Amino acid sequence: LVAQMTARLSRTLDRDVPMRKGFEHPTVAGMAAWLEGDRGRGSVAPPPIPHRDSATPAPLSLMQQRVWYLEQLQVGLAVFNVPSAHRLRGPIDIEALGRAFALMVRRQEVLRTAIGTVGDAPVQIVLDEVDASIPFEDLSGLNAEQREGALARRLRDEISQPFDLTRAPLFRVRLFRIAADHHVLFFMTHHIIWDGWSFDLFYEDMSALYGAELAGRPTDRPLPKVTYSDFAVWHRDWMSGPELARQ
Repeated sequence: LVAQMTARLSRTLDRDVPMRKGFEHPTVAGMAAWLEGDRGRGSVAPPPIPHRDSATPAPLSLMQQRVWYLEQLQVGLAVFNVPSAHRLRGPIDIEALGRAFALMVRRQEVLRTAIGTVGDAPVQIVLDEVDASIPFEDLSGLNAEQREGALARRLRDEISQPFDLTRAPLFRVRLFRIAADHHVLFFMTHHIIWDGWSFDLFYEDMSALYGAELAGRPTDRPLPKVTYSDFAVWHRDWMSGPELARQ
C-alpha cells in the first residue's frame, strides 16, 4: 500500500516520492509537511519508459540479475518458484478458460521470456510463441477425502520441480476438477519473471479475458503500454546516471 501511495504521489506531483518516505511519514500531515519542505523540492520524477524493439535481447533488470546470480549457486533446486492455487466455484467453461489464458500469455511478454546469454552476460529473450495450453486432471472420481489428498500431492510435486531458465515458458499451469462445480487452477512461475504484484495482472487479465470469451466477443482490454524488458533497459540506464549516486 505504501508503494502504491508513493508511486501515485510521484505521478500526480511529477516528482520523485521515495517509498521509504511513506514509512518515515506515516500520517497525511507528516507526508504533507515533507512534500512542502525543502527536502522534497530537489527531487525529480524519473523519465518516462520508452518502448524497445523486442526482437533483440534485453539485459536483465538489476532485480532479475540478483535472482539469476543466486540461482547459479543453487542449480537444480526449486528455490525461486512462485506457486499459486485458486479454487474456482460454480460452472466453468474449460475451453473458454484455456483461450483466455493463451490470450493472457500473448499479451504479457514476460510470460514468453527465457533467460539466455550473450557473451558472458545473461539476457532476456522474448519468444513469439510458447505452449500456453492448460493440462487438465479430473479428480472428481475419488471420494471427498481422497480428492484433497491427491490434489495436495499433485501440487507438492509441481512446486518441487525446478525451472530451466533457458527454456520458456517459465511458468506451469494445471486445472484440476474436484467436482462438477469445483475446480482448482494451479499457476506457478519462476521469480525471475514474476512477483507478488504480478498476480494483479493475472487476476485482472484472466477476469476480463474469460468474461469476453464466455460472451463470444473480443476483449476491450488495452495492451500493456510497457513491457518488463522495456523497464529493464530504462531502469539500468536511469541507475547508471546520477540517480545511483543519489540513492
